Amino acid sequence: MRFACLWIKHLPAKMEESRAPHLKGVPVIVAKKTGTHRVVLDASPQAAGVTPGMPLSEALAECATAALVDPDPMAYRAAFEDVLTAVEALGVDVDEEGLGLAYVETSGLERLFGGEERLCDLLLRAVPPSFEPR
Repeated sequence: MRFACLWIKHLPAKMEESRAPHLKGVPVIVAKKTGTHRVVLDASPQAAGVTPGMPLSEALAECATAALVDPDPMAYRAAFEDVLTAVEALGVDVDEEGLGLAYVETSGLERLFGGEERLCDLLLRAVPPSFEPR
């Protein structure tokens, strides 16, 4: 069996940037509450040194200029469900592995779609370009 991995890195941060264009190009930290503390859910690549799961206080010490955003998990989930639906519309089997990550079984589909490269191109085109899928 052969599979293609479809990955949208930093989906929450990219969604927040698309919803608030003034955040484009700015370090963004999406932080969630965990008990009495806040931790990083996601961060844009511009927030160098900030990683998911990091305590917010540590993240802000690492990147003091970052814009802080509260998460909208329902919006992230809905957007990724739309991506999965678009990929499935190509007639392929998709298995989600988590928010922003899915695997597509490609066995036997190369001939149907005109080659592996063409199939991968179609998979990537099914995703909004602002998500920068890989």
